[in-house]
Amino acid sequence: KEFVLRTDASQIGVGMVLYQIHRDTPESEPVYQVILFASQKFSDQARRWATIEQEAYAVFWAVKTCEFYLRFKYFVLETDHANLQWMEASLVSKIIRWRIYLQGFNFMLRHIAGRKNGVADWLSRNHDTPAEPQTPEVLVQCLSGMGMDEKFDAPDLRAPFVMPDPAPVVPVAPAHDDTEMPVDIEEAAVEPLDTPLPALAPEELLAKVHGGRMGHHGARKTWKLLNEHFPGHRIPLRVVEEFISSCALCQKDRLGMTDALQPVYRTLKHGNKRRMVGVDTLTVTPADKFGNQYIIVIVVHATKFVFLHPTHTKNAEETALALFRFFSQYGVYEFLISDPGSDLTSEVIEHLVKWLGIRHVFSLVDRHESNGVEGTNKSILRHLTALVADERVADRWSHPSVLLLVQYILNSQVSHETNMTPFHAHFGTEDSTYLRLPETAKAADTAQAFVRLLDDNLRALWEASRQFQRTLIDERGGSKSPALQNQYQPGDLVLFQRAVNAPLPSKLTLRFSGPFEVISQHKNDVQCRHLCVKTVHTFHVERLKMFFGSREEAERVALLDHDQYQVDTIMYYRGNPAIRTTMEFFIRFADGEERWVTWSKDLFDSVPYEDFCRAHPPLFPLLFTVKEAQKQIAQINASDITEVHPGLSVFVDLRSRGGAGWYNSIGLPDSARITYVLPCIYTHWAGKNKRKIMLHSPVTKEEYAVDHYFVRAYGMCAAMKPSDMILIDSALCKSYPLILPH
Repeated sequence: KEFVLRTDASQIGVGMVLYQIHRDTPESEPVYQVILFASQKFSDQARRWATIEQEAYAVFWAVKTCEFYLRFKYFVLETDHANLQWMEASLVSKIIRWRIYLQGFNFMLRHIAGRKNGVADWLSRNHDTPAEPQTPEVLVQCLSGMGMDEKFDAPDLRAPFVMPDPAPVVPVAPAHDDTEMPVDIEEAAVEPLDTPLPALAPEELLAKVHGGRMGHHGARKTWKLLNEHFPGHRIPLRVVEEFISSCALCQKDRLGMTDALQPVYRTLKHGNKRRMVGVDTLTVTPADKFGNQYIIVIVVHATKFVFLHPTHTKNAEETALALFRFFSQYGVYEFLISDPGSDLTSEVIEHLVKWLGIRHVFSLVDRHESNGVEGTNKSILRHLTALVADERVADRWSHPSVLLLVQYILNSQVSHETNMTPFHAHFGTEDSTYLRLPETAKAADTAQAFVRLLDDNLRALWEASRQFQRTLIDERGGSKSPALQNQYQPGDLVLFQRAVNAPLPSKLTLRFSGPFEVISQHKNDVQCRHLCVKTVHTFHVERLKMFFGSREEAERVALLDHDQYQVDTIMYYRGNPAIRTTMEFFIRFADGEERWVTWSKDLFDSVPYEDFCRAHPPLFPLLFTVKEAQKQIAQINASDITEVHPGLSVFVDLRSRGGAGWYNSIGLPDSARITYVLPCIYTHWAGKNKRKIMLHSPVTKEEYAVDHYFVRAYGMCAAMKPSDMILIDSALCKSYPLILPH
């Protein structure tokens, strides 16, 4: 016996009928036997759903209601809403949840004309006249004409239906007119539908085999899935590759640093050895017996001369002491470059470099190699590890006999960046100077000649070093003109590669964050704004790649970075606006979900939040930070009241009389959505100026002075809005006595 489940939805509710087709023999006439009728009325929230959401719920609810009969049994599910045949492509969260439930059943989804779905349609409106008695005989009569149609047992009834399969296996009929039509008993049976599937665009076909539960595969796998599910599709592989390269999630996770711009070649080398020094803090574990576990490393960029300062703590004072020692011994430099660590951005370092007349430059976050010390740190650890292992001095690695020896090794070896030792590049070649000393000159002349030869020798060394470094720059591509370098333009959408050498926050975290919108690019520093939270960041160009796709897709995947959902509208609120941590907002998201959300910085940065707060004067403080809100309220209270005057009647929100706890304790029905208002009247000015005014409530018999901010937030509503306001009178106060003052 074949089971058929028909379902339908209206603006009132949903209805369904489950019946079986019985035949004594395969050749005998079918007999249609009703198993179950059911209907359900929509809630107020469900009435506001989109049509496809209501129809999808009808399918889910019908199968859920008949689960006892349908579990582990093949059946046919009939609906008059054609779009449900592609519900697996929906991105609405509730439809996705319903679809996942339906995947546990074995059925075929078949579209029928609306005029032939009379029973389910009538049941979906059954709640419109609840006083009228309903009898099963009436429903049976609606089905009595089904057995008169010989073609009801369509040949495709036994075709299997699998929800994840993107290839529809049922014929598609034209969408029916939603106009109400009387039920024709003679046409209640289903006629076979031979209308072919509508032609789908290549992008629609590819969307069915790439993404979602089909997975984000490469071009080859996607092309094979396309051949399997849509034979004869005639889509070339080139189109498949282009589609995958523009897939937002593939760009954000699976694809690597494709379509990235090359950085502008920048070098820390400069002809003047007094140009720049870099500083960084190197951690060495374990701490030795002196308590030292850090080395403050200072490197002269031009000569690669190294200075090491051990310390037991990583703070601004120790860093400033190391810099002062270095500059006192070797003189000052034009620039000091470092990463933006807290010990290097402190006020102590700021005053030191200002006093010495040095300009402090910071590198980008997570771009440590730009301070010119990272390579030296690796060499320090390599030599220190070897020396500690040879001499067994791990407990005193910071002693001058150990650490200064490492410093000497680094400064006495030939640097591959300068082609000479840091000692020679920094101080000159002592041996060559002594070889050129005059033998017969007087002592004073000899001293002058020594200094002169030392200077000449150092000048010759520097000229050779400059020539070698220029050659090195050319070999690394630094000869290209910056004017010919490609750069990101304002408005471009880019993805940021997370730290390559650091673990991701979780194993399910995508490898790229964003997209970000480019604001500007200066050299290799790209200033970007996140599409979701609107925060501004500066990234190195090597960590960015172009995002290809629409802005809607970009905004959708940008929400994944902070596990956020797009806010459609904010409907109402509860809590005390003066204490924003108590605030909650009832939000409808873009996927149709509605729920209470506590105030947060992410919500604060959204556009719907700003629009909602501006539309509700009591929420004025929530448009600013706490400090700025206090300042704004003080400025308002310092000005004269001009919006109202004595004798004016207004309706004041009951929430203005107490905190959120008191308001919730009253127990008023639907108190978050509906505004309960007290009729009040302004009587006279309070004081000589017009900065406070007396407000009288005839219902509660209260009179109190209110300031200018209260007037703007609660005391300017002069007309009732029956759609979302309820007037508080003496009868309501008797039902809810907590309204009255105690």
